[in-house]
Amino acid sequence: MTGTDGRRYSGVSAEARRDERRARFVDAALTVAARDGVGAVSARSLCAESGLHARYFRETFDSPDQVLAEAFDAMAASVVADAQAAISAVPEGGAEGIERKVRAGVRASLASMNVDPRRAVLLMGADLHPGLRARREALIDLLAGAMAAQAAELLDDPPDPLDARLSARLIVVGGIDLAIAARSGRIDAEPQRIEEIMVAGILGNRELTAVLRRLRGTPD
Repeated sequence: MTGTDGRRYSGVSAEARRDERRARFVDAALTVAARDGVGAVSARSLCAESGLHARYFRETFDSPDQVLAEAFDAMAASVVADAQAAISAVPEGGAEGIERKVRAGVRASLASMNVDPRRAVLLMGADLHPGLRARREALIDLLAGAMAAQAAELLDDPPDPLDARLSARLIVVGGIDLAIAARSGRIDAEPQRIEEIMVAGILGNRELTAVLRRLRGTPD
């Protein structure tokens, strides 16, 4: 029942109901974007998919773009958190420890995307939406920065910080594109092979400093 202050209904607070509606709109955005493309996400399609009245949409969000941005941010946060947790759970242990950490991080990232196929579709469609494109770039910068920082911490001969970030960005962008291409069926490769190729690409980066020295003709 609604209290005299209008703040509770059947024991559920108004804030909890607003949060539940917000989550339903965000979930609807994932569904609509995955099924019909990010361009199909509108107030009308979100209300139809969520089963909520347009009034609730206006009370909760300023625009459909805001819902898409929130859905993307939640997806990105989940992927990053899963990868960080997996890496942190691996004990230190020299070269073998580095390999285990890399494999754990890649596996967790791919699993986080695969647990909800709509996430991969949203990431794939981000380039078609100005707001999401900026968020995709921010996610790439975050992942590349974390990879470069880890290289500086773990490698005996880490590369120059700028070289590390450039190389990490190349790996991240390539890895995302590879995973999306496999997920969408553009390439025929099983998940384990995708994981192995990504891990091998990252581990091969351990020789980056030596390779760049040879290319640049600089002394050791």
